Amino acid sequence: MLKTIGISVWLMGLLAGSMFYFSTQPLPATEEHEKKPEVEYINLPPITSVIVRDKSIRGYVIAEFSVSVAKDKRDEIKRPLELVLRDLVIKGMHANKKLDIFKLDDFDVAAFSEELRDQLNQTG
Repeated sequence: MLKTIGISVWLMGLLAGSMFYFSTQPLPATEEHEKKPEVEYINLPPITSVIVRDKSIRGYVIAEFSVSVAKDKRDEIKRPLELVLRDLVIKGMHANKKLDIFKLDDFDVAAFSEELRDQLNQTG
């Protein structure tokens, strides 16, 4: 009985000591956080596109996009971002033959968004 009480008091002391020790330690400095540029998010209005396959309308796609832009690069954008993205999305949807309204499981959204991101970065 006394052994059990002694062990539990020892464990509580060990726990309290370790909590005190780790709570008084300073947080590690993160140099990566200071190097990252501040990012501004721009929400664009919904983009509607008609999907035409085999000379018939297969359906409509409504897409919403949010673009992140570094705050220091925002002034370098010469063309309206909404118009450039709308053009890229509509061209990409018509060029991508895997986009079929009736077979959406075959469409890779991640690959499509990466392709849009790369094209948007190239257009500047």
